[in-house]
Amino acid sequence: MMSEDTQKRPRTAVQIELERAYARSNELSKLYDIKVPDDLRTRLGATCFALAMDHSDAIPILLSYSVPAEASAFALVRTVFESYIRGLWITNCATEDELHAFATNRLRPKMRTMVEALDRAANTGTKGLTHSYGSNWDALCAYAHSGAHQVQRWNLGDSIQPNYKEAEVCEVLRFTGELALKAGLCIASLSSNQLIVTALTKQLDEFSRESRADTGSEVI
Repeated sequence: MMSEDTQKRPRTAVQIELERAYARSNELSKLYDIKVPDDLRTRLGATCFALAMDHSDAIPILLSYSVPAEASAFALVRTVFESYIRGLWITNCATEDELHAFATNRLRPKMRTMVEALDRAANTGTKGLTHSYGSNWDALCAYAHSGAHQVQRWNLGDSIQPNYKEAEVCEVLRFTGELALKAGLCIASLSSNQLIVTALTKQLDEFSRESRADTGSEVI
């Protein structure tokens, strides 16, 4: 039984972000029942967006353990970002030859190549990706591959143990949450379901306002 003091204890910023993440995941799970066209471009793109959402769902689970698996959660951020970018590139930029080469594991486009192609493409709604990529990619890779960013957060004085700041954990939840919503919006657009597109656009706008209010700046 919880004591009266425990019941009155205010929620931490991480707990609030976790609650938001689970609520967001529950809403986005409804997208798995919608239908999309069966052409190769749509199937490959929708799969990448679904993967971005799936990886994003895993992050709050890892952070909810009694001893949070923060290193693993942080390592997944690159995978969420990369899945989303790959889905955008497939649906907006890839040629037919590139689609078939990718589908048969004969093409592995570099992230910079995909991001630059998206920034050059018209009407993709992805303006500014090059800046976001340039600002974050090295750190995302470091977290994914036990680089300096990850290792530094395990060295604390005379001990070796995780030492992630609350603000950093919250930013991971917000950043991947935004990507999951954007990936879901892309799937809804591929399905031509305007009701879901409108609902997710509204959710994304509300999410952006919440994030600015919480951090005083745009989400990465």
